[in-house]
Amino acid sequence: MTRFLFNNTIKISALTEREANNIFKVKYPGVKIENSKVIREELHIVNNIPTIKKMSQYDNNNNIFYRFQSKFYEIGLQSWGMIYSSAEEAIEDGSDVLEGKSCCDNTKELYSYRHEFDRNYVVLIAKGDYIGSGHDNESVININDILEIWDYEEFCNIVSNN
Repeated sequence: MTRFLFNNTIKISALTEREANNIFKVKYPGVKIENSKVIREELHIVNNIPTIKKMSQYDNNNNIFYRFQSKFYEIGLQSWGMIYSSAEEAIEDGSDVLEGKSCCDNTKELYSYRHEFDRNYVVLIAKGDYIGSGHDNESVININDILEIWDYEEFCNIVSNN
């Protein structure tokens, strides 16, 4: 029996650490257990700082989009409504799964979704091709390139102060 605790620790009673890691590898990529603590590997590392000048330049480019992305999960190639945790859950509930990723056209639009996210997310500035409109009327795109990755809190602070 394995018991999970909310403070990123795990109590292993009937499983060895190796057995628990094998289970986690399948269900939670990027997560491993060391010394009974859950370690999550960040896949998307902040590599630049948001500025008003950059935001203005990116906002005025039709092929550049913004997206909140979990630091710990792959981007993937599909989108589904934010109320679902997986494509399978969305399909089971009768919702559409779209090819491409949901993104916002400008900083103000992305900022309007900030309450759905937290500091476990980063802001991706993506270059891509527009496919269509998503579940919340956001743009759905094929991402060709990630131009920058910004810290969630820095992004929100700059947008809220301007």
